[in-house]
Amino acid sequence: MTANKRRSSRGSDSAPSSVRSTRSRTSAAAGGASPIPLDSPEPQGDGDGYEWGQEPVEKLTGSKLEWSTIEEKDGKRKLRTAKKCWLCGHLYAGGPDAIRIHFDIDIKPRKVQVCKPKSLHRARHKLILAEMKRRTEAENKKKKAAAKNAGLREEGRAVAAGLSAEQARAAEVFKLKSPDEVTNAWLEVCVKNAIPLSFFDDQSVRNAMSITAKCGSRLSVGGQVQVPKRKKITEKILPKFDQDLDAKIRGRMQGVLPTTGATIISDGWSSCANRPVINALAASPTGTYFIKAVDTSGETKDATFIANFIIDVIKEFGPDKVTAVCMDGACLSSFAAIEEEYRHVHCFICPTHSLDNFMKNVCSGEKETINVRGYTGPTLAWGEELFSDSFTQVTQGCQHSAPARQL
Repeated sequence: MTANKRRSSRGSDSAPSSVRSTRSRTSAAAGGASPIPLDSPEPQGDGDGYEWGQEPVEKLTGSKLEWSTIEEKDGKRKLRTAKKCWLCGHLYAGGPDAIRIHFDIDIKPRKVQVCKPKSLHRARHKLILAEMKRRTEAENKKKKAAAKNAGLREEGRAVAAGLSAEQARAAEVFKLKSPDEVTNAWLEVCVKNAIPLSFFDDQSVRNAMSITAKCGSRLSVGGQVQVPKRKKITEKILPKFDQDLDAKIRGRMQGVLPTTGATIISDGWSSCANRPVINALAASPTGTYFIKAVDTSGETKDATFIANFIIDVIKEFGPDKVTAVCMDGACLSSFAAIEEEYRHVHCFICPTHSLDNFMKNVCSGEKETINVRGYTGPTLAWGEELFSDSFTQVTQGCQHSAPARQL
């Protein structure tokens, strides 16, 4: 008899799943909760006696609330690829954020179609949406309170450091740094890039720092400082800067050129890549203007080449604006061709360059006779004789005093 009762009890518990499903759905409907779709996968429950998607919304903690709107198989797996909302049947991808966008028509911009629940599930949809909004509002209040408390703490520290309440609030709003933090950051830049500390004495550097400070939060986007990188500087900013600077300097020179004219200055040098380069600049009382630089690799830089280069520069700059050409003594042989092309232009050797070479000659100790280069007039016997005698005396004096250096 007891065995029969046990078999009867087991028989009742092992009723077909379709029967149990019908009973539970009928019970859910009677209890006021929205039943799950009749064509949805057989729910397994969550251990608390509720069908999937029917648990009270307040018990669905964290993202369980959002995932409870997805069909059971994918909802339990928290599938972020395409899955179906059991309230409306819409298929879409994404996580909790996408689910909230799907439910709340007020969220903009939209990346998921809004949920339009079947009439049978509208009550459940309303409960879920209300709970989502309540949680979002509570979270926003919590963040606002935390930010306020953080601001008060920061204001307290700032006031303690001697800042006014207004300055402290500004520091919090713009995330301002202290002067010590700025100094340390710049020192780190100098150390890492082997920049001498005299860098900070340069007025252009100080002006750049001042402009950066005045720009303030406008340099920041989404909390990240938007300082341009090398590619943007090289391809976009530098060309524009060069054009503006060129126009500014040339405009400044235009006012005096009709009165004073300009002197073309040219010299040769080696680039960073060790390539031979010859450049040309225009000098006037208002400043110096860069005209051009040419890579002369593979060229024979004889008198004809140098003369043609200067003639092209004068033609480009404007012959009526040029009165003289200044180069080093090595270009002396080019002067005749330049002056023949432009009769009003006077060519001369750079005095500073000549003086530099002259002093090298004096101090070299290799020659007893000193040549005064850069001067094309009569021989300056007094200068040559004077420095020659001085050179001899200095050389002899150094030789005689050599043992004394050990003292």
